[in-house]
Amino acid sequence: MKQRIRLLPLALAALLAAGVGHEIYLAGTRQESSPFSAALLSLNGLARLALGQSYVDGDLTPPPNAVQIATVRLRDGSLGSPVLSAPDMTPAAARTIAFQKALAAQGIPFLYVQAPGDVAPEDPRLPPGLTENGNAAADAFLAALDGAGVTTLDLRGGMAAQFFATDHHWRPGAALEAAQQTARQLQRSGIPAAADALDPVRFPVRRYPRLLLGSEGKRAGLLFAGADDFDLPLPDFSTDLTVTIDSGGLQDTEADGPRRGSFSASVLHLGELVRENRYQSRPYQVFFGGSWPRVSVINAAAAEGYILLIGDSFTTSFGAYLSLGVHRLEILDPRLYPDGIQAFALETQPDAVVLLHNTGSMFTQGLYVFS
Repeated sequence: MKQRIRLLPLALAALLAAGVGHEIYLAGTRQESSPFSAALLSLNGLARLALGQSYVDGDLTPPPNAVQIATVRLRDGSLGSPVLSAPDMTPAAARTIAFQKALAAQGIPFLYVQAPGDVAPEDPRLPPGLTENGNAAADAFLAALDGAGVTTLDLRGGMAAQFFATDHHWRPGAALEAAQQTARQLQRSGIPAAADALDPVRFPVRRYPRLLLGSEGKRAGLLFAGADDFDLPLPDFSTDLTVTIDSGGLQDTEADGPRRGSFSASVLHLGELVRENRYQSRPYQVFFGGSWPRVSVINAAAAEGYILLIGDSFTTSFGAYLSLGVHRLEILDPRLYPDGIQAFALETQPDAVVLLHNTGSMFTQGLYVFS
């Protein structure tokens, strides 16, 4: 009888980590508001820990011609989402080069910024037997752009450690560092952007302990992944910004009204940092309240500089800080903006267009629809 009792936890672990556990995972992601589902997710994660499993979600043997990502536990205990298959970036490169040429014909400079993903090239933290291909795809994409004379900035060196342990997004401090490096690159090209205003020493950090359970952590459960501290750099100087969000009908019209005031009052939605349920909270969306078709920022403290920034959710934190170095910043999300990005650029004539993608999602072809 005692032997049977000792075997029960292992049997439960095996059951949860096998097919039944997979079904629990699927139910949990669909019903994050359910405390019962969250508990089952955590039990599933605990079972995987008990069995020594690093695999969380995704097909480890992806079908041919499919771009596949798996969420895995890395050797340092954090979660990562390596790209398992080898994306073909040729169509995306061709569209980006054509976009750059259309801008150049109107005298508008273009800069492609390569952001890192949460798994670095040849990352030693990967579990045995897994190969990450997102960075190789980024290398091929950058080579194609460089060969066509497109200006690029590769930010991947040493930044993989600046990601959340439970989320695929970079930490706000990494976004601030990336914004400053981009502003410096723009300055080198003669484009007005105040890189000195983005010096991290001017941004004391406010810490929210164990606040964030990111998208990867929500798949794995709190017991498997733990929770991240959310460190938010805030400017120590006076700011005066006006932010206008075009929700495109995604939410009610309350999101469309302008917000004017300090960085905290206009750019940040601090209500996202109030934790009631980690499975429901969205701390990363403190920047502009999340991703929108179009976000417009006017910085009254800067006399010049208009940048059009294009990209996915990585641009929300990045753009929040970049806005402090220019007079006007427009952020367009190609996944959500339906009206033609190229036409918008040609009509509004920015000082420069910046396209930013990360290695974890840059293979999505919908990110390269410019006209």
